[in-house]
Amino acid sequence: MAIGIIMEFDGFTPENYDAVSEQIGWPTNWPDGLTFHVAGPAADGMRLVEIWDSREQHERWMEEMVQPGIQEAAAEAAAAAPPPRFTEFAVHAQETR
Repeated sequence: MAIGIIMEFDGFTPENYDAVSEQIGWPTNWPDGLTFHVAGPAADGMRLVEIWDSREQHERWMEEMVQPGIQEAAAEAAAAAPPPRFTEFAVHAQETR
């Protein structure tokens, strides 16, 4: 079953997001299992919402690509921010147009 994940990165800016994206080759380097991604500024930082085929695919992407990309491209913001928050939910329906 697909899972949805809401990620909240307090203290991060759109510029941090863009720098990390460039560092990891995103979105050209699209990971297996990711079917939906959206990101935008939130009150305290950046919020991302993704839909994945499995939790394991998301965890692998975070461990192998995103976390190293953050350390390379946004280490200062990461050091000053609390750990990101993750909220997971079962995807009941997904429609796009």
